[in-house]
Amino acid sequence: MFHIDTLRLIRKSFNRFFSLVMIVMIGVAFMMGLLSSRVIMEDSVDRYNDRYHLQDIQIFSSYGFDENDIEAIRSLEYVERCFPSKMIDVFSQGEDGTVFVTRVEETRRDVDLFELLEGRMPDNSAEVIVLNNNMGVGGDQIGDKLTLYLDDDDPAVRDGEGVDL
Repeated sequence: MFHIDTLRLIRKSFNRFFSLVMIVMIGVAFMMGLLSSRVIMEDSVDRYNDRYHLQDIQIFSSYGFDENDIEAIRSLEYVERCFPSKMIDVFSQGEDGTVFVTRVEETRRDVDLFELLEGRMPDNSAEVIVLNNNMGVGGDQIGDKLTLYLDDDDPAVRDGEGVDL
């Protein structure tokens, strides 16, 4: 008897029943999306980090590290990769005369890999890779020449030496 009354009620007000079913279905789908997005994002970020060997820890020293320091870090059981690297912040002047502060880093390593989108890897010490971090204003293109220097008295500024992109 109860089932017959329920079916009769649904038939009499089908639009209302359909609306309530759709509201519940949309709510369930939305909640499932919210609950599963964290797991999917964590998995995606983990795969990305593993693919490009992104670093977990970066240790800086204004004095520098010697080989004993590097070996001590490498010997730690939770360290999978370790590499010494040098970096310096310099001024870079483009062909149009605009000056920016630029960080120059060594790229010979097996950590923090990147995908080369345009151009090729550098062939010599006068060529560089420019990372597009979407924060720069400059529109440097492949083949442009940059002059890197520490201060206005640097010989690279006087001699017009530069690096090619």
